Amino acid sequence: MGGNRIDKNNLSLLLEELSEVFKTRGWVLSIGVPASRFRVDDGYDVAEIAPHVDISNILAFGFHSERDQVADHHAPLFRRETDRGLDVFYNAVSKF
Repeated sequence: MGGNRIDKNNLSLLLEELSEVFKTRGWVLSIGVPASRFRVDDGYDVAEIAPHVDISNILAFGFHSERDQVADHHAPLFRRETDRGLDVFYNAVSKF
């Protein structure tokens, strides 16, 4: 929240620099990224980040929130027939 477009590039540069230091020390560099494709596209340059991180954790939780009218599984595997609007993307195997 409150980021700038340049932060996408800054994150890539930061991870590249961290990777160089981590490798010399035998450390593992990991990153947690959102599972929603539009969040990834807006905030992460995957092609630039991938060579520099050892582990990428996909944060496949929190697809649903307090705005929903019912209690539900927070990260379903597949789209359900009842999903509407943006909810059609709130699953782990969403097809775009």
